[in-house]
Amino acid sequence: MENLKIYVNQSREGYAFSLLPSQRAIVKSFFGEIANPASQVMVNYDLKSGFEKYYSKLEKYILPALLGIDDEKDLKRIQKISFIDPFTNNIIDTLITNE
Repeated sequence: MENLKIYVNQSREGYAFSLLPSQRAIVKSFFGEIANPASQVMVNYDLKSGFEKYYSKLEKYILPALLGIDDEKDLKRIQKISFIDPFTNNIIDTLITNE
């Protein structure tokens, strides 16, 4: 899979990582029955935390939960993951998984 787009919405309580229905369909089509993507995963935090604090945990915890894929080798089949602000459509950050 070349590029997965994950929308990141920040609120007072934390971050919501979301997949559009079209992205969930692409994940299911690419991975088949091993994927069971969720529409959204919420990560709560205290007020002093930020996206950078959770960035290092994305591959280990958040992506498997959001995509419904347990195997790290399968996650590495996604070449690039773009985290997008849903209000501006700007890319917040990009994760290259096969480096």
